[in-house]
Amino acid sequence: MHKAIHAQASREAAQDRTEDELTKLTATKLKAAAELVDDKIHETLIFYACSSQHWIKLETNDTKGRMLEVGEPACD
Repeated sequence: MHKAIHAQASREAAQDRTEDELTKLTATKLKAAAELVDDKIHETLIFYACSSQHWIKLETNDTKGRMLEVGEPACD
């Protein structure tokens, strides 16, 4: 669900997708999860305020991916 929301090209599209996901969560009786998403989605969508030029500079927590980029050996 998180990837589906962030795969959208604009904040408006992401908000629309969020509404769809909230409907699905509510329909599958995951009301607590739907409430959590609804309460915190504004924090998640903040990166849309950055221009697309800055998106490539946003850092990731993917440690293994960063090690592969640098050429360091990754631990199993």
